[in-house]
Amino acid sequence: MSAKVTDCQLGSIFTGQTMSHFSATGAHQSAQLTHADLPTPRRHSMSIRAVSAAVPVTRRAVSHVLTEWGLHDRGIKDTLLLVMSELLTNALRHTNHARPGIRVMLHADRGGLRLGVADNGPGTPASRQTSPSAENGRGLAIVEALTGEWGGAVVVEHHLGGGKTVWAGFPALSTAGVDPLPG
Repeated sequence: MSAKVTDCQLGSIFTGQTMSHFSATGAHQSAQLTHADLPTPRRHSMSIRAVSAAVPVTRRAVSHVLTEWGLHDRGIKDTLLLVMSELLTNALRHTNHARPGIRVMLHADRGGLRLGVADNGPGTPASRQTSPSAENGRGLAIVEALTGEWGGAVVVEHHLGGGKTVWAGFPALSTAGVDPLPG
């Protein structure tokens, strides 16, 4: 059973939220781009509490950020939101609940868009074969397929103090007539 989440519950889900604009010289960038090609990249990051309502509330918040950034194509936005939801669900399942710390990050520049979910859980996520009747276990395979359709990949970045960030890259957004930084 899923509970309906209202905007007034945002404070109980997000532990903090920052939105920053970074200069082109401080941004991660694709090797084929020069500084002159890049507008000011956009980054958004939010800390998430490990609670069951986190996925739908975060989905709405990320949708709002994408809209603020000028991404209005429903199909692309739905793809990005599905990827974020799958990665966040995995983080919620596998985080160390004794010291939860989940973060959702969006990075956009002329090289495309990267969406990351960081958690403090051990191990490296891996796709697995599931039976047709299995109720879970398909999330990472879905994420890999969707990022692959956009010319991207899923990359796991391990943190020195433990935990990891799972990044889903969408570089083709910048070459498919969709500007991740319109305007």
